[in-house]
Amino acid sequence: MKESGLEGYEFFAYISYCDQDAAFAKKLQRYLEHYKLPVLLSRQYPRTPRKLTPVFREDTPQSGALAKTKFLIPICSEAAAHVDEWGGSRVDAEVRDFVAVAPEVNRSRVIPIIFRQKDGARATACIPAAVKALDLLALDVLDKGYEQVCNQLVSRMVGIKPGVLWNRWLRKARRNMALA
Repeated sequence: MKESGLEGYEFFAYISYCDQDAAFAKKLQRYLEHYKLPVLLSRQYPRTPRKLTPVFREDTPQSGALAKTKFLIPICSEAAAHVDEWGGSRVDAEVRDFVAVAPEVNRSRVIPIIFRQKDGARATACIPAAVKALDLLALDVLDKGYEQVCNQLVSRMVGIKPGVLWNRWLRKARRNMALA
């Protein structure tokens, strides 16, 4: 029987974002919840989950979701990195809380995505302090594009080399262009 990827978890991923990035977070949630690992890859990697559901997004009513989540996806933007009057941001606090649940395991399950609206914004200015402290490689939507970032995100979550999914996506896109 195929593993669900949720052993001991209620949610496959939790998307942490600030209010200004809500539209992007919703788009990312839809992408992940509708994603299915290609059948050939599913056969090649039998322990890999085929679906990445459910994905929690903050405005979905559910208490204690961080402790029940396998992966945390903080959307890092200038607004998310902005320090409020309490010394942090919601994204910053959720990263700290998620890692605190199980520091050795959860540190490697934080997959930050940099979401910059314009070229002028520096990527480093978009990263909240808690994410910087983890010293993780973030996926930058402006540099790589939405599709490639989503492919790399899925790759990290299911444990397949990023190039495998991206190359399949490129071949499919070229095939579709040739048919059109």
